[in-house]
Amino acid sequence: MSRRTRLGLFVLPLLIAGWLLAPVLVRWWVDRKIQGRVGEALPAFTIADRAGGVWTRERLQGKRALLHFFRVATRATKRPRRCARSRRRCRRTSRCCT
Repeated sequence: MSRRTRLGLFVLPLLIAGWLLAPVLVRWWVDRKIQGRVGEALPAFTIADRAGGVWTRERLQGKRALLHFFRVATRATKRPRRCARSRRRCRRTSRCCT
């Protein structure tokens, strides 16, 4: 067996393992960071909801609250959307994709 073949047989499993293990490690790290903050006082914040209401730390003071943060940078959000009407790639200036 040549040196190149042995190197390929060694490196390929490492690349596959890294590809599969990286998302698991990132999720574990982020979840650990979030869980470390449970029970601590909230920093001052202001958030608007879909109905137009405003939520602040003072409004939640003395109540039990669960703040859920979404991870928005996913593959689905980075893909260009397609127009429903014309089936062509959407441009930001296009009227059909709002």
